[in-house]
Amino acid sequence: MRTVGSLRPLRSPAALAALALALTGCPRSKASGDDGNPVPPPPVTTPAAPAAPTLALGEHAVNVRSDDSPGLLLYRVTVDETSTKLDFTFTNDGKRSTSVTVSPPGDKYAMFLEWAPGKKARFRSAIGIGVKPRDNKIPPGQSLSFSLVFEPLEPGVRTFDMYEGEDAKKVMPGQATYWVMRKIELK
Repeated sequence: MRTVGSLRPLRSPAALAALALALTGCPRSKASGDDGNPVPPPPVTTPAAPAAPTLALGEHAVNVRSDDSPGLLLYRVTVDETSTKLDFTFTNDGKRSTSVTVSPPGDKYAMFLEWAPGKKARFRSAIGIGVKPRDNKIPPGQSLSFSLVFEPLEPGVRTFDMYEGEDAKKVMPGQATYWVMRKIELK
């Protein structure tokens, strides 16, 4: 029996390059680099997890006046892992002496900070101002600087409100004598 031709395996580099050119239209296989060596597949990447919200640690200069008591100015908020401290100045712009005081922790009218419904930092203590039943008498034209200390804010909180008891949330500005400050922003 006579064979017309035989099929031999293509093993030489020149034969493989010719086959790659015939199949792909380029001199090297797409699976090889410029040097003819195989190109490793790209590394598998997974998207990074979003960063966890961080606490707004440190001192933050603010300039917020009370909605119902324009003589009350919040000028600084200090945040750490264990507490949130608000620094105020109260100026008596009236013609008579006035008394200022805050309600004790747990009282119906105790101050609190709120950043979302049900998310609160409760009042802990006061520095430089009387806590009921004690008060401070401020003569006309005089000022009192004091601080209120609250529980810590949750990580990620940058804007919050301050209310003097739950009832203060329900009144419109100018309708009561509650201390209310809305949209206190930490920058």
